[in-house]
Amino acid sequence: MFTLNSKPGNSTEIIESGFILYKSTWVRCFTLSFLAMLCFLLPLYWPHLLPQQAGHMPALETSLFYKLSLALAWGCSFVLTAALVFKLHCEAHNLKSTLLQSIRHGISRFIPLLLVTLLYVICVLSGTALLVVPGFILSISLMLCFFLVLNENKGVFMALLSSHRLIWGHWWHSFIVMSVPLLLFISLNMIMFILMVAVFSQFSLDLPYFYLIAFTIHILLQSLIAPFSFCIGLMLLHDLRMRQGQNSQGYQKY
Repeated sequence: MFTLNSKPGNSTEIIESGFILYKSTWVRCFTLSFLAMLCFLLPLYWPHLLPQQAGHMPALETSLFYKLSLALAWGCSFVLTAALVFKLHCEAHNLKSTLLQSIRHGISRFIPLLLVTLLYVICVLSGTALLVVPGFILSISLMLCFFLVLNENKGVFMALLSSHRLIWGHWWHSFIVMSVPLLLFISLNMIMFILMVAVFSQFSLDLPYFYLIAFTIHILLQSLIAPFSFCIGLMLLHDLRMRQGQNSQGYQKY
């Protein structure tokens, strides 16, 4: 049984706690993670997995059917990702939630999650358009809004504001913690790309087979990395909550 930390920790302790949560839950959560990544990646690879025919790929990628399929698949991926995060949240707090219950909760929070995602993107892009640094800062200080909307049923604006308040005094601490899964994600994808290029140049595979192998490896990697990233995010949120509680107690004593 997983146990949450009882006091705030340093970056290493939070990452270690996230890894322990990941190890104790990845088997139960792998199905959700795999389905979410399948729905997200399959539409991107689908045109390339078909046999090569003259003029076939452009017609498919510009067709209304393909665009509707893409939107539907990504909508399903969005819901399944939300279900995965909620399932991990329940596992971390020793709450019972089956796969179907997690999916139902993800569906029930679909609209608020979509709105907070759009506002998050607008805030980050607006900051980046003005100067690169504000966009980068906002991308970190607002990143917990998804967890707050999903797991704590906060409103869209309150989730953004709460995330900013939690992270702002611990920005570098939060950045260091979340840079670990980000660097892992980048490193593994670079290694996969280099290996795939080496295999392709060595064995002269047809493009559909090349994309099939790339798709298989990609979906397995993403299915394993995504829960780890969410576990660390959840542990960071828990740590910041405890820090906020300590600060509040300090002000009351003062």
